[in-house]
Amino acid sequence: MHDKIKQDATIEILIHPEDAPIRGNLVASGDDVLDKQLEDAVIEELEHNPWAWCVVEVKASWKGLKASTFLGACSYRSEADFKVDGYFDDMVDEVLKELSDNANEIRAELE
Repeated sequence: MHDKIKQDATIEILIHPEDAPIRGNLVASGDDVLDKQLEDAVIEELEHNPWAWCVVEVKASWKGLKASTFLGACSYRSEADFKVDGYFDDMVDEVLKELSDNANEIRAELE
């Protein structure tokens, strides 16, 4: 069933504002000056780019079933930038597995 769901499921990517402060949560290079520069750059970028500091939600739906997973404290240039990061593939796998598990539970209840 997992392959069928993987083939037919609708995947959505949503972003939400991140409540965690940028300062102290973005990087920890060990270089306080560099960390502050990077934090300042993200704060400036956030003025016109919501991907600069956000929570990413990956949603999947199939035949009325839905699943979501979230990743917080994200800083990306764009959705395309997020998609090439390994987190996206992992999150898609997670929601597809949840859909498959839910579908299997329903099938078992009906048998």
